[in-house]
Amino acid sequence: MNSIVRRADMRLVVGVWVVTALAWSPASARVTPPATGVVPLAPAVRGIALEQEQPSQAARTSVDPRTLSADLPFAMPVVALPRIPARTVRIADHGARGDGEALNTAAIAAAIAACARAGGGRVVVPRGVFLTGPIELKSGIELHLERGAVLLFSPSIADYPLARVSYEGLPAVRARSPIWASGAEDIAITGEGIIDGSGQAWRPVKKAKMTPGQWQALVASGGAVDAAGSTWWPSREAANGAEAVKALDRRGPDGPLAEYAVAREYLRPVMVSLVGCRRVL
Repeated sequence: MNSIVRRADMRLVVGVWVVTALAWSPASARVTPPATGVVPLAPAVRGIALEQEQPSQAARTSVDPRTLSADLPFAMPVVALPRIPARTVRIADHGARGDGEALNTAAIAAAIAACARAGGGRVVVPRGVFLTGPIELKSGIELHLERGAVLLFSPSIADYPLARVSYEGLPAVRARSPIWASGAEDIAITGEGIIDGSGQAWRPVKKAKMTPGQWQALVASGGAVDAAGSTWWPSREAANGAEAVKALDRRGPDGPLAEYAVAREYLRPVMVSLVGCRRVL
């Protein structure tokens, strides 16, 4: 089972915000791999049996936020939950198609914009596989994935524009995160669906973390290996990007974004980037 988890992590993780080995899910999920022991890229598309557990009684029990800050040896403000209006907007009503092929970036953005203009509410992703580029959350928006819904972020790096962001606490230039918000208030991501960041399009893999057979198969699949022969990258551009970024960063992250285009495939985004946001769930 450990080899299965490592393979899944290698192929799907985009950044530190991904919680599980296969995909980040607002609810707990258990994936049953096929008999071959290989976890494919898109579980919902390839037909892996996906069993999503019912929430436990403890999970269904409401918690008084005041108890989270009681009896602590230091002062901590009471946790404030987001205030989301009782309004529902469905992405399908704005043209989104859950066939795993149509790119739904514009349709999802239109649904969020319409909901935000109306004062906020729940933007619902129904059952299906919705391919998309980056999603910007706006104030008062709850992104809700129904059971059986999959947000499959595009593996095409061209769908992620370069942006000035905060990376590991410092100003930086990276590709735009799949889910992001800046200065937003009262935002949430909820439901029982799956968010798949298509991390295999970005993530380097160290030879030392794989069996000889896994390494040989990975190298044979394409991409590029660094000069030391110790790390595989999804492309030669990504492999060369580290040195290019070092040279650019020595001049500071305030230079023209276009200069970073040479390292675009190296500038892997974090899965979720929320900067300067308040009341987040």
